[in-house]
Amino acid sequence: MAVRFNILACLALLSTTVGVRQRRKVANTQVEVEGSAACADPVAAVEKTLGCIETKDSACATQNYNWLLFSKYHNKQNVGLRLWPFDIYWKMALKFSTFKLVYDHKQNIGTNKASVRYIEYIRFSNGTEFNIPANTIYPFNHLVIQYEHAIVSVDNSCKLTRWDQYGDNKEQVDVDDAMAAFMADERIKCDLNIHPFPWKCKDIVGSKATALGEVSGKTSKNGCSFDMGDCGREYQACCAGFGAIGHGCDCNLWDGNGSSFPHCGTCGAKYKQCCGRFAQTGNPCKCDVA
Repeated sequence: MAVRFNILACLALLSTTVGVRQRRKVANTQVEVEGSAACADPVAAVEKTLGCIETKDSACATQNYNWLLFSKYHNKQNVGLRLWPFDIYWKMALKFSTFKLVYDHKQNIGTNKASVRYIEYIRFSNGTEFNIPANTIYPFNHLVIQYEHAIVSVDNSCKLTRWDQYGDNKEQVDVDDAMAAFMADERIKCDLNIHPFPWKCKDIVGSKATALGEVSGKTSKNGCSFDMGDCGREYQACCAGFGAIGHGCDCNLWDGNGSSFPHCGTCGAKYKQCCGRFAQTGNPCKCDVA
């Protein structure tokens, strides 16, 4: 699979912020028992695992790996996957990306081994998974296409133990670069609770704190990098009016496409209606209210 484990490995620290996790005993992870029968259909095991990933079923994907033995290679180089707790890896990876695979070859090539060749389409999050309004500003909604051939090993229980893939290094770098851009985004850090100065999140436009309306004021802030236009100015005037009677807006303007979060009240609803009218004239809004 295309996700670079060395980039997402930094998310292992989430294990200390996403709640108390019980460390599973070794007995809960199925390992090969000497003398047991080999996996009947390694290709089917690979397809099942990738199918879980395509449908964004992280629990399903996780249970198809032998995490005690699993290793991943790209062009014969070990990428160094050693995550703990392993139950959060695909949960976090699928928050950043959506995967679609098109196979052009799949074959069992020996005991507990399969060969699969495929085109992988990786569509990165448009922001909504992180409480950020949908947008197409890189890396959001970015698409990477990879052409890969993998030799996959499984254990006797048909759980994946080794992923040995071959493909274009540039395509892997494209994924690394997109992930690096995500992890450099202050809003992402706030949403994942990994910001080094969490008290600052309430002032970062577009972070979880502001998106949930934890910051209020008599006027809205403008965090949009584009011209807010007539609708944006109308929104600010609306907020100023409500602010004058002690009911200031909790939402701000920032990059987007004319949307408004449900919690943004009367002024947010009016902004969305205004943008709808302008969109019909071929002049869509380039900011959201959130």
